[in-house]
Amino acid sequence: MAVGPLQLLLITFPHGRFDGEVLPELGALRTHGSVRIIDLVLVSKDAGGRVAALPARELPGVRPPGRVLSGLLSAGVAGEPELRGLVAELPAPGAGAIALLEHRWAAHLGAALRRVGGDLVGGGLVRSPELRCAVLRQEGSSAPDSG
Repeated sequence: MAVGPLQLLLITFPHGRFDGEVLPELGALRTHGSVRIIDLVLVSKDAGGRVAALPARELPGVRPPGRVLSGLLSAGVAGEPELRGLVAELPAPGAGAIALLEHRWAAHLGAALRRVGGDLVGGGLVRSPELRCAVLRQEGSSAPDSG
């Protein structure tokens, strides 16, 4: 079985409030089948920079949530530079969610690349408003969404 590339994703919540509207949307990713949520934890950071993690409520396909990421966070994230970087980006005081995702759409592409000596090397989220607006203009839309 091929496994797609893994990604850690930090979602922040304004004013430290976990909104009940966001977690069901994350759960809906499973329905589409292109992304699998391997793990999800809710995190908070106090004014002193101390981080606390707790598993998110049950989501379809994430059983039990928090098992992988909670262990890494409680160990101080010293061995995981990607996770450490996300925790550093969480505002203090603040709250958010960290999701460990598998990009299933790229599993077979990655396997084919490895068979010929290649690999999927890197990636990331594009947060540039200018680039998002340029894409929207090309697609014929004028109003950028927040995603």
